[in-house]
Amino acid sequence: MQKANGDLNGDGKGDIALAVGRLRISDTCERCAYERLVIVIKGAAKKGYELLAVSPHVIMCSRCGNAGRDPFVCVKIEKNDLIVEQETAGGSSWTCTRTFRYIDKDLYLAHLTHNKWYDHGYCDSLDDNRDMEHTDLDLITGRRYRKTISLNCELIADDVDSVEVRPLIRLERYIGRYFDSRE
Repeated sequence: MQKANGDLNGDGKGDIALAVGRLRISDTCERCAYERLVIVIKGAAKKGYELLAVSPHVIMCSRCGNAGRDPFVCVKIEKNDLIVEQETAGGSSWTCTRTFRYIDKDLYLAHLTHNKWYDHGYCDSLDDNRDMEHTDLDLITGRRYRKTISLNCELIADDVDSVEVRPLIRLERYIGRYFDSRE
């Protein structure tokens, strides 16, 4: 279990986010051992707490990283954001950060960052990994930044564009892909 403290809704009362593992029994994922629930509890009047959201789909299972490794890094609260970080390394490596923002008394997926690279070394001239892709997507504004570097250290893409802004997805309705289909 991992715990993060902060004030998601700005009311001055402490809120708590928990990443809790539980045994997963599934016919579709034989290698999955544990899935994680993200549980968010907000501070309430009279020093109590209220359940804000629960989702079993935000954090990948404990064996879903490369070579069956656990990809979960952390859950944290920063200002009005609940941030979930995952990564895996070896051969092909990736990081994925999902940010859920407190808006209108609920948590909505607001930002995605995804990095993917292969262990082919570093491009000193570009100050980044060879054979890599980076995408940063703001789901509120539709702003997308992409950067791609080839195996030969050629900068293939380094641009900002816009994607269609759609209704935001609530934490409890997020289906759990490691990156959104809007890429």
